[in-house]
Amino acid sequence: MQTTPYPMNSQLAQPSTMMMMMNGPPPPQCSSKVELHISCRNLRNMDVLSKSDPRVLVYIGFPQNNPQFTWRLLGETETVKDNLNPNFVKSFVLDYFFEETQPLKFACYDIDNSTTTLNDDDFIGEMTTTLGEICGSRGQKLIKHLLVGNSKTSRGTIIVSAEEINSNVTDDVEIQLAGVSLAKMDLFGKSDPYFIIEKLHSGQYLNVFQSETIMNTLNPLWKPFRIPLAKLCNGDVMRPLKISVYDYDKFSQPDFIGDCETNLDSIMKGTLSLKLVNKNKKKGKEHTGDLVVKSAKLVRNYSFLEFIAGGLKMNLLVAIDFTASNGNVTDPNSLHYNKPGQMNQYESAIYAVGQILSDYDYDKRFPCFGYGGYINGTTSHCFALNGNPQQPECLGVPGILQAYRQALNNVSLSGPTLFANVIQTACRYASQPISQQNQEYYILLIITDGAINDMDATIDEIVKASDLPLSIIIVGVGNANFESMVTLDGDDGRLRSTRTGRYASRDIVQFVPFNQFRNQPYTYLAKEVLAEIPQQVTSFMKMKNIVPNPRLVVPEYVPPMTNEELPRGSLSENYNPNLATPPSSSFTTLNATSTSTLTQQPPYPTNVQYKI
Repeated sequence: MQTTPYPMNSQLAQPSTMMMMMNGPPPPQCSSKVELHISCRNLRNMDVLSKSDPRVLVYIGFPQNNPQFTWRLLGETETVKDNLNPNFVKSFVLDYFFEETQPLKFACYDIDNSTTTLNDDDFIGEMTTTLGEICGSRGQKLIKHLLVGNSKTSRGTIIVSAEEINSNVTDDVEIQLAGVSLAKMDLFGKSDPYFIIEKLHSGQYLNVFQSETIMNTLNPLWKPFRIPLAKLCNGDVMRPLKISVYDYDKFSQPDFIGDCETNLDSIMKGTLSLKLVNKNKKKGKEHTGDLVVKSAKLVRNYSFLEFIAGGLKMNLLVAIDFTASNGNVTDPNSLHYNKPGQMNQYESAIYAVGQILSDYDYDKRFPCFGYGGYINGTTSHCFALNGNPQQPECLGVPGILQAYRQALNNVSLSGPTLFANVIQTACRYASQPISQQNQEYYILLIITDGAINDMDATIDEIVKASDLPLSIIIVGVGNANFESMVTLDGDDGRLRSTRTGRYASRDIVQFVPFNQFRNQPYTYLAKEVLAEIPQQVTSFMKMKNIVPNPRLVVPEYVPPMTNEELPRGSLSENYNPNLATPPSSSFTTLNATSTSTLTQQPPYPTNVQYKI
């Protein structure tokens, strides 16, 4: 990452976090973003031999049947061990709309084990409010009781603090701290220190960062950490910060070693030594060690468009569900039914997403696959949509639609629904070497009609894919149960492989149910589907320490004539599929007997072929 001298105030735009109502058109441009911090006080103790281990889940409410809401999980805090008065580090950023009601629910649990479900954990209580009520509270700090159902008995209080984020502050700060001669807190060994950084807000310190724990040392050197400048101090370098050091204990509350107060301005000026003080110690023994700033620098965050301007190549791959649950293709109720003059849901999803992404794809050739289809006496879970496994690319969105319609005449619907094979195929494409000079990113669009039958294998592949330049978009068509798709969309926490125990290094999956955008202009679906892509691209490049290349210098030239564009309109608008079929001079469907011009082994199965 490129570093910049202090101070700096970047004006680059960050990708927005969408908080979109699930029914009707997307909301207008948000007036501001707010960050929510959560604390609890005097929680009901749910454990017998120790204290509760609280975690808070945050839900967004979407209108269903007035006054009822459908609650969708926004995210969850970390678990704080053995504590009835937790201050959570994890915060939540939301778009704030003054003119809208934005319901929020905060549910607190006592986490008793390491399972991913809450069924075996104790429910402490919940609080329902709106983002407007939080922002409108005195000092933008809302304090309410946690309740269970209609009970009026308090199970503790929850404090939700809001702060508007300075949109002009887009950089990160990277800091490394070390401890010197820390107090010894363990009877039979040295301390196991970690630190927490807090910022002052409305008279209360809010947790913004917690370091890793270094075992059995009084002179720890913690790893450098990177935190958004907006999160640390909202761009105010003089804002008071408090750094507290604790001794970790596995079976009880951590022991407080000491704390100190400073600000980012002091931290950035160079090597700084801060005295740690524990006021609970006897007089003359309050000094419990020192905290040293080993390094501090501002790191620039680059935008998605800067990478595009520098020559980043975007690549789209498509995978279409050919399982029998879609219904017989000749049945008007089938999701694959080809009604003359109108696109079905699969075609609409391909068109909506493809029209946007094709603008960024450098060669307009999209590898396309089907899964769950019965071909040549066997069920394949990844086959070339155009029938040619050596060259599965389709030319433009018209080419994808043409190959899809022709495949419906040659492939029998089968099952079960498995994602792992198509994700493996996408990973082979995305495994091509990427470097500062060779910047590429891949997007896999999976269209499906329901639940999958290989959840564990799919999660394994997604965890592997999180290290690659790859994002996965899942569009659910039809009216099936899509709970498993919501699980794959890692908004409620990082996915974890059951086979290896490894967590995904980043969130790369976005799920959108098609029916929520039916009878809306296709741009609404595309906006929701693609909302997270810019951030996923930039987060991957940051993870790999890749920065944008200089803007490409392109000489003037006369562009070639292109085929007529598809008509741009609503997903429900009458549409003639024949208009999408390009002339044969610009697109030829390749069959299985064609001679491939590829010299390398194709990154997808080649044992399934059919003739078109």
